[in-house]
Amino acid sequence: MQGKEKEIMAEENSSSLLRNLKTFLKYLNILLSISLAGVGTILTIFSSTLFDKYLENELQLKPNNSVTKTWIKPDVNISLDVYLFNWTNSHEFLDPRIKPQFQQVGPYGYDEVPFKSILKWHSDDNTLEYHKLHTFYFNETRTKGSLQDRITSINALLVRNGTSVLSPTYRISTGADGVNSYGQLKFVNGRNHTKHVPSGCSQVRGSSGELQRVNLVKYEPIEYYVADFCRRFWLEYDDEVMVDGVLGYRYKMGNMILDNGTMYSENKCFCNGKCLPAGVVNITSCAWDMPFFISLPHFLNADDYFVSRVEGLQAKRELHEPFIILEPRTGLLMEFRGRFQLNIYLEPSSHLNCFPNKRELLFPIVWFDAYMHMSVKTAFLLRFIQNFNFYSQLLGMFLITVTMTTLLWRPVKKCCFIHYPQHLEISAMQDDDDDDENIKKNYTEDLANKEALLGESSNFIGLFGESKKIYS
Repeated sequence: MQGKEKEIMAEENSSSLLRNLKTFLKYLNILLSISLAGVGTILTIFSSTLFDKYLENELQLKPNNSVTKTWIKPDVNISLDVYLFNWTNSHEFLDPRIKPQFQQVGPYGYDEVPFKSILKWHSDDNTLEYHKLHTFYFNETRTKGSLQDRITSINALLVRNGTSVLSPTYRISTGADGVNSYGQLKFVNGRNHTKHVPSGCSQVRGSSGELQRVNLVKYEPIEYYVADFCRRFWLEYDDEVMVDGVLGYRYKMGNMILDNGTMYSENKCFCNGKCLPAGVVNITSCAWDMPFFISLPHFLNADDYFVSRVEGLQAKRELHEPFIILEPRTGLLMEFRGRFQLNIYLEPSSHLNCFPNKRELLFPIVWFDAYMHMSVKTAFLLRFIQNFNFYSQLLGMFLITVTMTTLLWRPVKKCCFIHYPQHLEISAMQDDDDDDENIKKNYTEDLANKEALLGESSNFIGLFGESKKIYS
């Protein structure tokens, strides 16, 4: 008896343990399902907001973080092509009836390796002070001609050496005080305005070139400050484009930049004492008082006044128009074409009485074509950033679907399929009874046929009777 009681107790213990294990697994399944549903809901509804906060924090310029390292030394170089204007009829300059004739020579290719030298971090106002350093290497494969080519032009200072004495000091926002100020200039050479243009246009404002504010708004212009020209520029929204599978906003130089104040009165102060027809910008005071004016190559989008006084220039939008493409969420640079032309303004002077020629002329000297395209690594990163919301929401919906299926499967199964096995069993038994009736019917018919042929009763009737008893 004691042995049987022990066996009974052991069975009861094992049964109780099994029931407890099933209960534990049941509640664990519910807990995991609820957790997955919570994660799925967060990914579906809140992933965009959470990721934006994370992205804004990661984009800030901080000592030794990955963004700062890439900003200091970009992973791509800039190609710079230089085109010179060769003055082919310089010997006829004294004849006022003959226009100067120019022949474009080049390109002369260079590879620019950009680098930035950080001078100081300012934690009190979340700014960073730095120098831009540019190193150029001659690229013979992109050059049409050689460095020994002879060019006839105006004798003017065109280049400067690589010393940092003339390189301005920039101070920009790190983004720690808000995304709207990210990468925006605060000071140039320690001043928040420039002394080279009147006060109405002298404010230092906009991006220094490499970093733009995040969350760009379509159709809104963006602003840059070019220290070499001592002024700010606006670029207008042009279109949405795809670059290496990344959606970007394309910006171009609009009419406002090159206006002389005729259409945009706020540009009047940029004339800086000498207003020429629309299409050129006076940078004389920023260029050691040399009469330099900048324009688009071949006077693209400029007044016909300039082209009508020279020969050999022909503007083509696809070759001479500058543009920039930015990733709208981060403001990071995807691709750009920086194109501008340097000109010298010639006018009569009372100090040069030996020249009878009294005509005014904007003399083209050189134009530059700078190009940059983002690296494969940057393109992959930007594709991930742009597609993150889609994939996170897709994963969230998948987790919610799995959770609902797991929680509802057992109740639905119990409700809808509990009688299904019994129905199959009954159907199977009914099929067996039908088969037995068919066998008995066929056997009786065979016996009747044999009796009709033999004319006597078959001895199998007893067997059939026995079979009948068996089947009944």
